[in-house]
Amino acid sequence: MSDAPMHVEVFGRTDVGTTRDHNEDSFLVANLTTREASLQPSVRNHEVGHRGTLLMVADGMGGAAAGELASEMATETVCTHMLEAWGNDTEVTDQRFAYRLKEA
Repeated sequence: MSDAPMHVEVFGRTDVGTTRDHNEDSFLVANLTTREASLQPSVRNHEVGHRGTLLMVADGMGGAAAGELASEMATETVCTHMLEAWGNDTEVTDQRFAYRLKEA
C-alpha cells in the first residue's frame, strides 16, 4: 500500500430532465478535514485528509410533494452531523466513520 496522499477532483451538476419543470435533486461535496462543503475550487480539488471526503447525492423523490426540500434537508442533515460529530470525534477509524455516517 502506498503512503502517497490521495487527491480528488470532483464536480457536481444536476439536470431537471424531460419530465419535470424543476429540479428536486441535491448533492454535496465536503472536505471533512477542513470542514468545508461547497463547490469552491478548494473543495472540488483537494487532498483527502485524515477525516476524509463526503460525496452525497439525494434524489428528489420523483415529484413527491416537497421533494426538493426533502433532498436538500437530507444532504444538509448528513453534512452537518458529519462535520460536528465525526469532525470532533477523537477516534478516527474507518469503523467510527461508518458509525457516524449511519448515525446521520
